[in-house]
Amino acid sequence: MISASMVKELRNSTGAGMMDCKKALVEADGDMAKAIDILREKGLSQAAKKASRIAAEGAVVSYISENGKIGVITEVNCETDFVGHNENFQALAKSIAAQIASVNPADVAVLLDSAMGDKTVKDVVTEAIANIGENISIRRFTRYESTEGQVYSYIHGDGKIGVLVEIKGGDAELGKDIAMQVAAANPSYLERSQVSKEELEHEKEVLREQARNEGKPENVVEKMVTGRVNKYYKEVCLVDQPFIKDGDLSVAKLLQSKIKEASDSGIEIAVVVGGGNIWRGLKGSAGGMDRASADYMGMLATVINSVALQDALEKMGVTTRVQTAIEMQQIAEPYIRRRAIRHLEKGRVVIFGAGTGNPYFTTDTTAALRSAEIEADVMLMAKKQTNGVYDADPKFYPEAKMFTHLSYNDVLQKKLEVMDNTAITLCMNNKIPIMVFNIDVPGNIVKACEGENLGTLIEEK
Repeated sequence: MISASMVKELRNSTGAGMMDCKKALVEADGDMAKAIDILREKGLSQAAKKASRIAAEGAVVSYISENGKIGVITEVNCETDFVGHNENFQALAKSIAAQIASVNPADVAVLLDSAMGDKTVKDVVTEAIANIGENISIRRFTRYESTEGQVYSYIHGDGKIGVLVEIKGGDAELGKDIAMQVAAANPSYLERSQVSKEELEHEKEVLREQARNEGKPENVVEKMVTGRVNKYYKEVCLVDQPFIKDGDLSVAKLLQSKIKEASDSGIEIAVVVGGGNIWRGLKGSAGGMDRASADYMGMLATVINSVALQDALEKMGVTTRVQTAIEMQQIAEPYIRRRAIRHLEKGRVVIFGAGTGNPYFTTDTTAALRSAEIEADVMLMAKKQTNGVYDADPKFYPEAKMFTHLSYNDVLQKKLEVMDNTAITLCMNNKIPIMVFNIDVPGNIVKACEGENLGTLIEEK
């Protein structure tokens, strides 16, 4: 029995005429998926893969953490569209999204029971119901945390569609563009390799029948299928889709252009790498180890990090060279000043490892020394989760004041601990400005190199 509701559902899914939908359902014995294939084979379906979206009133809102690592999208429902656009309702929805980012609840029930100030989320929602005058419910949410990239969001139109994307590299503009692309084109996959063999074969069979119904001879059918499969990829795979802002540009080409843009900026970049969390010489020395041995182990740790950084940059299409102050020819070039300068002139990123090759010298001092040797215009000191130099640690003192401009002597006299005194003195003697900024913000390195006012600038006054 083919009901009117089944016909309506198929019509909404495909855009085909009512009688065509009814005939397809009869032919398919009521099988909705088979009916869709029949309509597609006959060329009657306008949008067989149209996404099913919840038509509830309310709003979809997003929240991105300050460091860009955590993203949340949540749908909060109400009774009328009017309330959905109400400022108080929007503020409630955004506060709920922030709460999800903070407590990472397993589901809506756990979220409602979580503490939000001196109340539970359930209490806050109940109060909002009383104040706004409509029933309000948290329908669903998604929380995503990135370990390697940055999370961006896009809310389409009046809050009916929300998207989160994770991007390694790029900037906020690219993140928004990609999220907007997903909202507009609704890709099912990131790239072609993710499409299963079963789905691809099913699609090919539908396309074959479609071509046969058009009266095409068998020797032409397969050629047509190949061409139409490529068109299918452009519909379901994000990187193959035409970019919504420029139809002549695919998303893949957009990403490539962004990488090339950074590479073609004309900025000569050298990187001094530390040991990070692998090993710190001072920590080993404090544990009773011989200081020189501990420092040499720290230098080896910097080489490990240098090779890892080189691999990451090369995969992004950036040409690099690693130079080490301790010779290890199977791994990297030995540090030679003139060779390093020549690499920079050719547009290569030079990565300096193994410190100065001598114990008792910090990564800060190495950075200052190499900056002087290659005649750097500015030394960038990238910090995590810190925007610049403060008069106190902002993690423990929220009222701490950030400096936008300091002299070398200010740093030394105020004991601000930006870097060790030897490094500061080297920069002062060679008149190398120091820019301290937040590396967690995408695009900040290029902005700092281009002279934008970021963080704290240390130079002669």
